[in-house]
Amino acid sequence: MQKAETKRAEKLAEEERKWKETEHRLRRFEEARGEYNLRWAELLASLSEIGDGELAFHDIPWPVVAAYRRRRSEGGKQQFGLADLTAEAVSSFLLPELRSEVENTKKDRLRDAIRRFHPDKFEGRFINRVKGEDKEIILEGIGQVSRVLNSLLSA
Repeated sequence: MQKAETKRAEKLAEEERKWKETEHRLRRFEEARGEYNLRWAELLASLSEIGDGELAFHDIPWPVVAAYRRRRSEGGKQQFGLADLTAEAVSSFLLPELRSEVENTKKDRLRDAIRRFHPDKFEGRFINRVKGEDKEIILEGIGQVSRVLNSLLSA
């Protein structure tokens, strides 16, 4: 009898631990998506400001949670790079809880992201503001995200 009660208590404790982890992960995603939208709004609002060569790779609001982690390297830049721009990371960031029953919302989110990350649009808006040493990696990242978004839209 006591073994069964202990087992039940352990199971409840494990379920609560998993629930708290899920809650924490969802909160982290929501905070990251909020920061992503805020940073895009700020970046778009700053288009009228003159400032050549000021944007670096980490200044771009990338659509992945890894871009919004609070851990930073010694130089103050986020520990984040091209390898983090995977299809799975972009999909889970933009479409976390979406399923086929809300197909319109999925398409709207993807179209919005495609407008932001379309290589020609991005270059036209921002390329003159990108630091010279970061141009290649930013353009590669934009292309990578654009391909992922197009594949998600056609899926």
